[in-house]
Amino acid sequence: MKTKNKKELVLSLIQKNDGKWTWYQLDRAIGVYGHGGKGNLAAFLNELTKDGLVLTQVTPSYPHPLYCLTALGKAWLETNDVRKMA
Repeated sequence: MKTKNKKELVLSLIQKNDGKWTWYQLDRAIGVYGHGGKGNLAAFLNELTKDGLVLTQVTPSYPHPLYCLTALGKAWLETNDVRKMA
């Protein structure tokens, strides 16, 4: 999968489930689209965080951070005309 496609898919899934999913739920959802198990999703999410597209939220009820889009992440989806998945 090309990085742009992976980025579109991951950001769209984060947008749909904003602040509710950890990397594990995202990885399972990506599998539904036939892209599961390809690469290190946690590392890719860290890249998106460093790029300012994604924020992590730590909450005591989850062992892993939850992911949400930043304003820049939302703007990236709009600029690239990416529609929400499913």
